[in-house]
Amino acid sequence: MSHEYIQLENFIYEAFVKLLLIAQKFEDSRDEIMPTIWTWSKKFADSLNKNYPSEQLFSIVASSVGTVCAFGDSFAPLHLPYLPQIKSVIQQILSEETIILIHNAAASHDATTKLPTYTEQGFDNLSLVADLITFMRQLVGGLIDASELSVGPEEKNIWETVMKGKAKTRLTVKQSAGEEGEAIKTIYNLCWDMNWKQALRDTSFENDPQTFETMLSVIVQTAVLCTFHIESLAETTIQNLCDVLEDAESVFGNPVSMETYLTVIEGLGILCNQHSTYRTKILDILTGILIKPSSIFFTTTEESALTSARQCASSIVNDSSATKSRLFTFINAAQSIYSSLDSDPANPKYVVYLNAITAIAAITPVLKPHEAIEIAIPVIARKLEDPNPKAEKLLWDSLGNIGLTCADDAVFREIVSFVLQHSKKTFSKVSRTSHTLARMSGRPLKFYKIYLDCVLSMFVDRAAGLLKNA
Repeated sequence: MSHEYIQLENFIYEAFVKLLLIAQKFEDSRDEIMPTIWTWSKKFADSLNKNYPSEQLFSIVASSVGTVCAFGDSFAPLHLPYLPQIKSVIQQILSEETIILIHNAAASHDATTKLPTYTEQGFDNLSLVADLITFMRQLVGGLIDASELSVGPEEKNIWETVMKGKAKTRLTVKQSAGEEGEAIKTIYNLCWDMNWKQALRDTSFENDPQTFETMLSVIVQTAVLCTFHIESLAETTIQNLCDVLEDAESVFGNPVSMETYLTVIEGLGILCNQHSTYRTKILDILTGILIKPSSIFFTTTEESALTSARQCASSIVNDSSATKSRLFTFINAAQSIYSSLDSDPANPKYVVYLNAITAIAAITPVLKPHEAIEIAIPVIARKLEDPNPKAEKLLWDSLGNIGLTCADDAVFREIVSFVLQHSKKTFSKVSRTSHTLARMSGRPLKFYKIYLDCVLSMFVDRAAGLLKNA
């Protein structure tokens, strides 16, 4: 019986995918195909809360999974005229009643049959909801026009694309104020609704933290993307994202992962780009995250995600407005705790120090050249002159990143000169930084000349030293 449900899901998925591809390619077919598809989808969703025998209900769930997955793989603008119907389908599936009904039917079925269980085949309420959440993100993201941003083949993910700058909604002003806009608001509100999440948590057959965390990240992305269509949602989104950052546990009852934390920081960065009214507020929030990090910074074992979160937050706070004042915030944080530091990654002070150095390195390239040379770079350089520098690798990497991203040749010369001078004593430690600085692709010719001049000067000094000692 379970195998038949899988076959049904696959059949529905493949049929809908082909119909949607036809509708995308042949515009004159859309008026016939799209209403039919959404009529069937609404019938599936409306049947989910009816008191059918379990086998019949499972067939409806399998059909719903197939349709939702097909929609998630389709061209989102096709669905724009049908947002009111989509709203109804999403509301029906993301309801406490539907989630509990599917759970009870599956539990009853598994208790009375010796066949492979329904839930073992992945047709429980968690699978249906997870697929629906993914479709919601694909829908609201696909209705964003990011054509003015540079998008290469590897950047088809709308989330990664809108991190680069402002984008526009495909909804007209009339649509945003009408039924289509109401549908977007419904999707947004369901992202933060606790009732269906609690029902899903209480009825999930397996305590699957990874699936729940993935869903939370997708929910965060969906909510942020909704603000591109309805700007008035931005303020509440910022507050909701802060709530996710501050809570020790996610809405699903499991500890928030560093990956989710990173997604929230990325979301704040996107909102900062898209909604200039809240720029200062968001920059203050991210500065606070770096200077007064939450406990997850000390307890996480996800080192890669932790580093990404630190770098992401730092890259956002290098905003051109008030960079100097933010620079001193991070300099003061690093200087005030440096003398009392150890190298324990779980030490809150050490984490603040790493955050501050990363932020200083991110801000430096957008400073005025004399500010970078006289204020920011010495903060890092002086620490490397200590007998036992704290986080030495990060300090060298930070200098390399400043040199790689700065636009001023005087700043670049300052970095290259410092690195090459220290290569006499610690060549193995600075060779990676030297290689970073040597990545000249796309840079002005004068940067090549500065690097070569410094390297040749170092070789001349070395040769003179060898002759003198001969």
